[in-house]
Amino acid sequence: MLLDWFPGIKDLVMQLITAAIGGMVVAAFTFILQWYKRLEIERRFPVSGTYLSFFEDIDKGKRVVVSSVAELKQRGKSISISNELSTGRSWTLDGTILPGGHISGVYSADATFDEGVGTFYLRIQNNDLDGLWSGYDHINRITNSGRYWFRKMKSVDIENAVASDITDILAISTKVFGNGYLGDLDRFIDSPHSSLLVAKSKKKIAGFCLSYLNPKPLEDVVDGYNGPIPDDVMHANNGGRLGLIKSIAVDPRYWRRGVGSRLFSEAENELKRLGAECAIVPAWVYRDTANIGGILKRHGYDFWFWNRTYWKHACENREFTCVKFDGQCNCSVAFYKRSLV
Repeated sequence: MLLDWFPGIKDLVMQLITAAIGGMVVAAFTFILQWYKRLEIERRFPVSGTYLSFFEDIDKGKRVVVSSVAELKQRGKSISISNELSTGRSWTLDGTILPGGHISGVYSADATFDEGVGTFYLRIQNNDLDGLWSGYDHINRITNSGRYWFRKMKSVDIENAVASDITDILAISTKVFGNGYLGDLDRFIDSPHSSLLVAKSKKKIAGFCLSYLNPKPLEDVVDGYNGPIPDDVMHANNGGRLGLIKSIAVDPRYWRRGVGSRLFSEAENELKRLGAECAIVPAWVYRDTANIGGILKRHGYDFWFWNRTYWKHACENREFTCVKFDGQCNCSVAFYKRSLV
């Protein structure tokens, strides 16, 4: 053998082989250790998933809460969050999970013309993230800050309601609205002109949404409105293609988990299937806040008009029992609309 004639080379080759094997062992051990640490962090702080995000902002000089859907991706202690509003503005947040369940990092707007940039801090609390943001507010041209929090969306199945679901639907309606709010629901089961959807989590009903093609004269639907009817609403109604998302409610145990948003999206799809070209939504308002205002904004609905006495007569005459009644009617209705074509 050639190596027998050059013992020095033979020793050198053996040393190189030994060093290479040792290096591979060290590299493999380091990889496995890092992999284990990454899995351990992901096991201890499993935060990846889809969330509803909320942050405090300033709109027309007033402090408001803005909501959107956010996707959180995790690789060990590294976190990446994509946050997009219904207006199209979006941000990317990059952070690190710190010991004790804290996340800190930086964010920046995705659009090149958007100068929004800053820092954020979040505390991991089970399926929630809660903290603060601080940075340059591109829209208001100021340095701004506020609360920033995330609620993990609940995995639910959206199904058409069946007759055996009505009791649970009425129980949720009573919790959220009060007694007597909903009438006969059996007529909406398997109807060719309406949709009654339920959201189910582990076979339990978490919420419902009732929508249908408007069968009434428009003045009966928008009772008390004396202004001009928008052209798109009038055109759709004249052709029998005006959709009405009448009622949506979620069991309080599932609030702010994306259940209402899922139901609302599917209700829109059902209205489109029924032939609706435009949808109107009478949103329940309590003390100047629409209960589904965030959902409507995320889905691109425009405010139409506000009827402050919509329920007043029926409520104060106890034709139904409102959960907010304290001797006088405190609720009203804000109508919203959107094209579905």
